[in-house]
Amino acid sequence: MGAFIKEHDPEHLITTGLEGFTRSGSASGWKHDGSQGTDFIRNHRPASIDFATFHLWPAQWRMAQVESLRWVEEHILSAHAVLKKPVVLEEFGWSRDARGSTATRDGFYRAVLDTVCAAGGSGALFWAHYHEGYPDYDGYGVYPGKDRSTAQIITRAARRMRRARCAVSATTSRPGREGRR
Repeated sequence: MGAFIKEHDPEHLITTGLEGFTRSGSASGWKHDGSQGTDFIRNHRPASIDFATFHLWPAQWRMAQVESLRWVEEHILSAHAVLKKPVVLEEFGWSRDARGSTATRDGFYRAVLDTVCAAGGSGALFWAHYHEGYPDYDGYGVYPGKDRSTAQIITRAARRMRRARCAVSATTSRPGREGRR
């Protein structure tokens, strides 16, 4: 499908939208044993795939913060070293606590966004930015007026990543693709 799209629109950026699960003979556990039906490296390897993506849902995947940050680093390093492609943490989130506090989420967001930047990731997309009238149906919503501390963390990280963009792009560029980001 990627080749078909590129044939008709060579400037169209294509990725997979995968969670990031792997099929690794050396790693154990459901996130690495291929049981989820996808393979981060294999599915991002085709030339028609322009950049890699992965997700991070520690509450659903029962991952501690240390394991979550290792997951982020592993995917960014694999995308650069093996795939030679940029990589985006396409989807991640943490909900407010039972009292509606964002303190734990803020710490998690800060750690994840710092890790993405330090490891040379090309970006990170949190779940989800809502306007004040939209219901927070899943508990992950970030409301600009209500969640100022979370919004400040995201804004600072975005500025930091924008300043680092040239260094990240230079380390992940592929021959013949420099002008196509």
